[in-house]
Amino acid sequence: MSRRKGSGVFSEMAGVPVQRLLANPLIAVARAQSMMARTEVQTLLQSCFIYEDGVYYPIMLEMALERVFVEPGDRILQETTIKEVTTVFSVPMITIFPISSLGVDFIDISFNFEVTAQYEVNAEFEGVEGQRNTRESSPLIPVPEVELVGNILAAQPMTGSGSGSTSYEWSKSANYQVDVHAEALPLPRGLTILLELYSNSIQPKEISTGDECK
Repeated sequence: MSRRKGSGVFSEMAGVPVQRLLANPLIAVARAQSMMARTEVQTLLQSCFIYEDGVYYPIMLEMALERVFVEPGDRILQETTIKEVTTVFSVPMITIFPISSLGVDFIDISFNFEVTAQYEVNAEFEGVEGQRNTRESSPLIPVPEVELVGNILAAQPMTGSGSGSTSYEWSKSANYQVDVHAEALPLPRGLTILLELYSNSIQPKEISTGDECK
């Protein structure tokens, strides 16, 4: 991406079309949203799946849970038996991986704009009410669009001149503020179905260290 170095803040913030001031933050938010989505998908695939021969295989975690059972003895010996049972199950990584889904839900743009000029740009077409349509005439007439150009750097009056005439100087900073707020979004439907599918595939099996538990 090429960058043009200006001569200062004035050269960058003077003579700016108001459309660009409004569009640039919105375009930046859209690009940031796309980058966040790609990063979230890449993180999920790299952390929870193994890619082999064009197929993503889930990373499985082998987990075990040990439990102890006390079985009473028979009526004659009255001896109790202690058995340890280990429950082994495989858990897909995706079912325990913290999945984040962020989205921009609010953007506020504020600036002080001093209009210095206006121009008529490409015309749009608008229907004329009451006009008859014929082969020779079109029901649409061009409506000129007005583009406003101005400065964010407002001119401030200089004090202490003492000559009776007021002179102005440009401000040293631009009053241009963009507030963006993001919050967690609901997971995509495809991802929730995938999580449910992998969650239902968890099937524990018990392995007894001694005789089978009755």
